[in-house]
Amino acid sequence: MRPEYLEAVDAVRTGWSYWIIWILPASVIWASVLFRPFRSCRHRILMVCGGFMLACYLYVDCVWFHANRIESAKKEDMQTAEERQDWSADTGRVFLPVFAIGASIVYCAVNLIAAGVSGLVIDHIRRIPRQGRILKRDPIALRGEQ
Repeated sequence: MRPEYLEAVDAVRTGWSYWIIWILPASVIWASVLFRPFRSCRHRILMVCGGFMLACYLYVDCVWFHANRIESAKKEDMQTAEERQDWSADTGRVFLPVFAIGASIVYCAVNLIAAGVSGLVIDHIRRIPRQGRILKRDPIALRGEQ
């Protein structure tokens, strides 16, 4: 294969659409976990579950979009028989939905766990000064007597 063809395909393969695959679903999950407009636990859970489903959908959709960009770059730049064979080998595109769905669930679950743990740490850090003020005002609570 020609170096120009490989350069063009690699430029698209690691271009902006590749980074959108990783940034967009993660930002939806982190925003749904850390942004808490509701006091009710049920509403927060619904928001996080909705964010997880939206992130999984966005991941699959972005992977599909990225694969189409790669294929169109291959089609535009192919000139030799070997490059045409590379473009016509569509095994990756055939199995893309199966692999993308599984990968989206794993990737979004990892982000959900990381965002949940980070949210718990942030909540714990925010509560530490409040507990210290309560103990300073109440000397009985300081000694442990009730």
